[in-house]
Amino acid sequence: MMSKLNLIVCENFEPEFKKVAEKKHEKLNIISYSSFCDNKNNIENLKDILSKASKFNEEYTLICSRYCGAKDIIKKNSNIKILELNNCFNHILNEEIINYIVESGGYLISLAWLEKWEENIKNMGFERETAAKFYKDFCNHLVFLDTIRDRTQEEKLKQLSNFLDIPYKIIPCGLQTTEYLIDSILSEWELSNSSKSNKRVVSELQEECAQYASILDILHDAASSKSKRDVISKMKEIFTLIMGASLFKYSEHNENQDNLSKENKEFIIGYKKNYYFDEENNIFLLKIRYQKVIHGVLRVGKFKFPEYTNRYLNFAISISEIFGLVLNNIEIYEELVDSREILKYKSYHDSLTDLYNRTFLNELTTKDKLKNYKNLCVFSFDIDNLKQINDNYGHLEGDKVIEAAGHILKFSFRENDYVFRTGGDEFLSIIIDCDETLAKSIKNRILSNIKDYNSKIDNQDLYLSLSIGFFIGKDDLDSLISESDKSMYNDKKRKKKS
Repeated sequence: MMSKLNLIVCENFEPEFKKVAEKKHEKLNIISYSSFCDNKNNIENLKDILSKASKFNEEYTLICSRYCGAKDIIKKNSNIKILELNNCFNHILNEEIINYIVESGGYLISLAWLEKWEENIKNMGFERETAAKFYKDFCNHLVFLDTIRDRTQEEKLKQLSNFLDIPYKIIPCGLQTTEYLIDSILSEWELSNSSKSNKRVVSELQEECAQYASILDILHDAASSKSKRDVISKMKEIFTLIMGASLFKYSEHNENQDNLSKENKEFIIGYKKNYYFDEENNIFLLKIRYQKVIHGVLRVGKFKFPEYTNRYLNFAISISEIFGLVLNNIEIYEELVDSREILKYKSYHDSLTDLYNRTFLNELTTKDKLKNYKNLCVFSFDIDNLKQINDNYGHLEGDKVIEAAGHILKFSFRENDYVFRTGGDEFLSIIIDCDETLAKSIKNRILSNIKDYNSKIDNQDLYLSLSIGFFIGKDDLDSLISESDKSMYNDKKRKKKS
């Protein structure tokens, strides 16, 4: 009788591996060691586990990341194998998404780590103030990978977020990647332990092992894709080139189902199974889904070798689950990209006028992004009498005047010019490769646009008036802004005298 395979995993990921192992309990045993990332004293716990493991005539596999010190503890010629992942979360999410989250300032949190977050932070030697400072130095948001859909953990996440004063995001992940990883390990283990005399069993296990290896290869290749089109192309390659199908059609599914044929709608709504096999025409339909979400319907058939259709169908069912996971990951990736781009846009733009703000101006100044350009022209603007409008007619009317100023300035300059709102009533513009003639032309255009705007305003007290100054030179940007401001204030003084 074949003994169990023992997987040694970090306690931070024990729930995921144990949940998957419940389905394979007769073959698999999960042993967790205390994480020593946060507490170096816990290294003795792993040494004790490895010492005991070396005394038994059983097989053990340590799963860890290439950065983890756990693999360095295992002695040479040990009966313990090492499965090295690129990072700690590779059994949950693909590497593209993990890298993007980290590069975007996200700090990844597992279910088990979150469960004991207070203890973990205490073991690191932090109090609230020092913990907040430590985490803010390398991350700007927390990312909880919700693998088992335990909604009770959100309250703990809120507590951690409040404790560190760092916002959080929840990404539902599921366990499919962990399942494929374990299935691959089990297939290889069973193959190595099978009797060589039983050729049929060995042949079946070799085929199964090869299948899981192919699945993981496909998952790895597809996971590097960042668009749905690339993933669908990868699907087509598998079914047409490897399986020899001459019919391949993928129909994307959305909530309204307005892009699906009648046949596909009936398949999704009225058919409980994930696949339908039309034996007469040698065609099958597959739901590409992840958990309860259906991403699309795959129509495949007319195989070059129809006698292998059942084998193709079984393999296709596994493929469909993989691609459901990959498409789900791409949607997560797209949401992260969108949210990052939105946050970036908001951080650089004024919410009232949609012009660039002072934050973006400061970045241009500090990073010398304009130092290679000659003859920069800086315009400075200040709305006249805005305080009187706010005092007499309210800030709502004052905001309308500010919006009008922003709109006029935006459309008075060229598309590649920079226009900023730098304060309540202050605006600024930077023009690349500008001479005196162009600067005066732009000023006249602004004044003409203001005149057109005021002609449509009934109340003269609400007229828009801008004090305008500009300066052209080759100096650093701060100096040009200073000279431009002086020119603008001279214009304001002239108006007051007149």
